[in-house]
Amino acid sequence: MLRPRVSVALCTYNGAQFLAEQLSSIYSQTIKPDELVISDDASTDNTLEIIEDFMASKAIPVRLLTHKKNSGFTSNFQSAILECNGSVIFLSDQDDIWYPDKIEVCLNLLDTHPDILGLTHEARLVNHNGDPLGTFLRAQILRGYGPSDSTITGCVSCFRQDIRELLFPVPLNIVGHDTWISYVFTFFASRWIFLDVCLQDIRRHFSNASEWIVNTSRPITSLDVMLWQLRSPPASSYSNRIAINNALRSRLSMSPITIQYLNLSELQSAKCLLDQEHGALLRRDRIVNTINPLSRFIFSLIFLFHGNYKFFNGYKSFLRDVLRL
Repeated sequence: MLRPRVSVALCTYNGAQFLAEQLSSIYSQTIKPDELVISDDASTDNTLEIIEDFMASKAIPVRLLTHKKNSGFTSNFQSAILECNGSVIFLSDQDDIWYPDKIEVCLNLLDTHPDILGLTHEARLVNHNGDPLGTFLRAQILRGYGPSDSTITGCVSCFRQDIRELLFPVPLNIVGHDTWISYVFTFFASRWIFLDVCLQDIRRHFSNASEWIVNTSRPITSLDVMLWQLRSPPASSYSNRIAINNALRSRLSMSPITIQYLNLSELQSAKCLLDQEHGALLRRDRIVNTINPLSRFIFSLIFLFHGNYKFFNGYKSFLRDVLRL
């Protein structure tokens, strides 16, 4: 049986400091990708020179896309992903380090689980020099958010091209392609695997785009997550999440998607849950805009009693609504 064709979607922006090492780790895979699609977001350093040197010296087909103006990482990743021709697409940041068997392990897992549409694996956090920080990405997420967390982090994920029509384009006003992918697969959780095998290093340094609490160098707890969330400004509206909910409901109504890989039971279950979430979003939008503290407390208790905080951060969201100024 022929193995599936593999595409790697790699995005760059002023990544000259670490890019060569990441390109080398991709080239050193036990199963090399069939193509590497690199999308550069108007870099001003010598990122493009490093890519061109790699293209000239390594036997991997590379397609380079260049943006004349900076479009942001969500749009940049989307550009790369939409150009991929492989049946399995791996996402790559510019400053990480893949272990040699990453592609092989992931392909073997997808081969033995034909119903799985994508996977996310473990990764070790390292500093700018590549020295281990003593923490791991998925372990941090599970400590902070609980054992049922299904957060999909793009740089440690791959998916079958079959689902690209469902996932892309990313709806407007969503920051983070992986934020959108995580949202979609909360409704199709059985189709995504979380693999507790470390297959790469994630480099943490001063120019990283993410300030997520999970990326800190020390082990975190659920209390750390709660305090981090409470320090961030509370939402004053859920219009964006309502728009995302509407976007997925619209996407699921497209017949080619439902015919290709979603059975009727899955589709009906997802639509039902989306409708429930839509109602919860509308009700919470009213709660956060209730000025009177006593009224807000009563509405929050009713919201909690009906189990609607399951669409948010559970009791943490309840506390935030009760305590918000």
